[in-house]
Amino acid sequence: MTRILPLPVIITLAGLLLLSFLSALYMGAVQIPFDDIISALLGQNVSIQSRSIVVDIRLPRTVLAALIGAILAV
Repeated sequence: MTRILPLPVIITLAGLLLLSFLSALYMGAVQIPFDDIISALLGQNVSIQSRSIVVDIRLPRTVLAALIGAILAV
C-alpha cells in the first residue's frame, strides 16, 4: 500500500534538496562566489577557471550524489 505525503512535506523536502544541491556546488577547496556559480550554470560570462570548476567538476559530482541518494532511497 502506498502512502501519499501531504503537499507541505513535499515542498519542504524539495526545498531542502535544492538547498543541499546549491551548497554542494558552493563548497570546495576553491572559493567561488555564489553569483559566479549561478552565472556558470546559466552559461553567462564568467571566468574560465570558475566555469571549469563548477561545470566540469562540482556539477557532475553533485548530480551523481543526488542520483545515488535517490536510488538508495528506493
